[in-house]
Amino acid sequence: MFSLDNFYSVLFSNLLEPCSFEYHYYYPFGSTNPEDIQQSLTRGVNPYRPPETLAYRLAVHCNKVLFFDQEPLSEQAISRYVSRWNPTFTRISPGERNQAGATIIANSEVSDFKNAILAENQWIDWYYFFHGFLALYWYNDFQYFDIQKTACFDKVFINYNNLVRKDRSYRLSLVSELLNRRLSSKGLISLPLTDEQHGSIANELNDPYTQLSPYFKNQIERNILTLPASLTIDKHNVSGSDSATMNLVANQRAFWHVVSETNFYHAKLHLTEKIFKPIVSFRPFILACAPGNLKYLRSYGFQTFGKWIDESYDLEPDHDKRILMIVDQVERLAKLSEQEQKDMFEDMQPVLEHNFNHFYGDFKKIIVNEMVWGFYEAVDRIIDDSHVDYNSVIKRLTR
Repeated sequence: MFSLDNFYSVLFSNLLEPCSFEYHYYYPFGSTNPEDIQQSLTRGVNPYRPPETLAYRLAVHCNKVLFFDQEPLSEQAISRYVSRWNPTFTRISPGERNQAGATIIANSEVSDFKNAILAENQWIDWYYFFHGFLALYWYNDFQYFDIQKTACFDKVFINYNNLVRKDRSYRLSLVSELLNRRLSSKGLISLPLTDEQHGSIANELNDPYTQLSPYFKNQIERNILTLPASLTIDKHNVSGSDSATMNLVANQRAFWHVVSETNFYHAKLHLTEKIFKPIVSFRPFILACAPGNLKYLRSYGFQTFGKWIDESYDLEPDHDKRILMIVDQVERLAKLSEQEQKDMFEDMQPVLEHNFNHFYGDFKKIIVNEMVWGFYEAVDRIIDDSHVDYNSVIKRLTR
């Protein structure tokens, strides 16, 4: 799989440049700083060099692709993006917008919020599974490891958490409930007491805009604020770059993975590289995410674990209830005997094998096809691009 550093250059070379598209994206990966938005306008422009003549570029009438594929869409992110490059994007009339060229929004979510933003601004949708490409690149080498496929675990579950404020504050609720039911001895849990981006947990509890309910605020005060130190699994200091790595030994110490995804509160179908860590580790998972994302994952050919646990939590719209239903499943698993856990693990071997092989097999073809033909459908609404051989592009990107 082509690397993250070259991801947008690969798309430019194969898709955007032949159709004369300008494009904008964040670099380095994970940044939300408007000053880190990069641009390529014409052949030969270094895509990693910030533009030196912004006024000239804003004056050029051309079709554009704005890449919002690294994170879920938000009003704040869109405002930062368009104000950095062209304040007229959201203010010009339909006729003027057509004159200035069309705008395609590359993104990695399915949501009514996205659809409303696209309609409001007359932008064109280009959806693909960005974090699927990311995971294939980051975890490519693990297919060559001697993955332990026997019941060698000594913990019932593992649950990683890093950022815990704002839209990720639900992770505090999840961990507080695990602690409240005295399940921590049955698992491996990481949870920092300070969010490296947004400050302390106390700040979140006192934030008038917090999404935490009164019930869980009390739980967090009682079970987390009284902790003597952060909860750790394998390291004390965790950074954003750790998303690109995986501790296979720690991952396989636990039977089940409770995956704390990026999006929980908002009605979006959006998954990141996190869901692929248990798949690569040959482990089953429970997904803490917005409703519907288990079905969304299955739509890409993966299998989930409804034979062994109650996965109805994935359909629950109430955030607190969804947390409680997830922990109900962890608690039920924790009550199984050692032999019952081993028998369950043996029973699910075909599903674990399928997910592992699918990730390193057909998944790449599925998301490449989706990305390339999604671009074709977007461009087909704007220009005649019959000179682009999309089948050749797919063949090149999947080899």
